[in-house]
Amino acid sequence: MDDATNFLPLYLRFVRGIIDASDLPLNVSREILQEHHLVETIKKSINETGLAMTVEENPRLCGWGAEISSLITEHCFSNLKGPVTRITTPHVPLPSADILEDNTIPSVDLIVNEVIKKIKGE
Repeated sequence: MDDATNFLPLYLRFVRGIIDASDLPLNVSREILQEHHLVETIKKSINETGLAMTVEENPRLCGWGAEISSLITEHCFSNLKGPVTRITTPHVPLPSADILEDNTIPSVDLIVNEVIKKIKGE
């Protein structure tokens, strides 16, 4: 989906460079990631805005978000206005009950609130 403007509230319409994880290979090694064309897109966006966030439905430790954050820090550190914000599930076993799982996975409200805080520099 290239045009997702209908899904963003008006105050977030400036957001650019959101990349769907399905665009990345499933078995991502550091070497593949460093050479992937999307890394250049990510670096260009971060160098322009100074902001970076990752959102994933996995625990914080050892996920792809950690690897992306590491690459961002290595390649864009001097242009970052602050640390890379990482939104993940809590470091707990994923519940099997649907309602509990829904409360564990990052929600749209949580993501929007974190984006607003990041923009305001909080």
